[in-house]
Amino acid sequence: GDRDGLGGALRSVARAEGRTLHDVTVAVYDATGVPAAGIEVSATTPTGAHLERATSDATGTLTLALPTDAIVLVPVLGGVVVGGAHPLSPSDTTVDLTLDPLVTVDVRALDAADRTPIPARLQAIAASPLDRPPASFGARIERGERAVIAFEIDGEASLRLPIGSYRIVGSRGYE
Repeated sequence: GDRDGLGGALRSVARAEGRTLHDVTVAVYDATGVPAAGIEVSATTPTGAHLERATSDATGTLTLALPTDAIVLVPVLGGVVVGGAHPLSPSDTTVDLTLDPLVTVDVRALDAADRTPIPARLQAIAASPLDRPPASFGARIERGERAVIAFEIDGEASLRLPIGSYRIVGSRGYE
């Protein structure tokens, strides 16, 4: 049956146009083989036309409704491409997608006087240009070279980032 969201809408349009879509189940793994949650995977044609996207769940899996054509999958985390383009053949119904290595930076914002946690806006700003997806992916992309921005009530965040050099900035709100 139809799924909610973009997949359901795509199935409805395809049915009205007399086209058939099939489900492709994607298992997303980090570079160490652990299932990766929260990764947005976009499906495109080989020429780059965007077809669909979905986000991996707590088990690292997601399902895309795709035409039975050649497809390319691209993993994105927070508006940054985190793996190479992965081609699919028209007959593929399941695929394992492994990400490039990521690091986790644990950040705590503390009051300077009494060292208690405080609410904070935490940012990781890359020292060099990030690999961004095209606008057609619809990914939220932070301005400049910000890889991630987290607004944390308790001042604590674990920021997942592609390997690289970053400046971590903490503030009490917008600069």
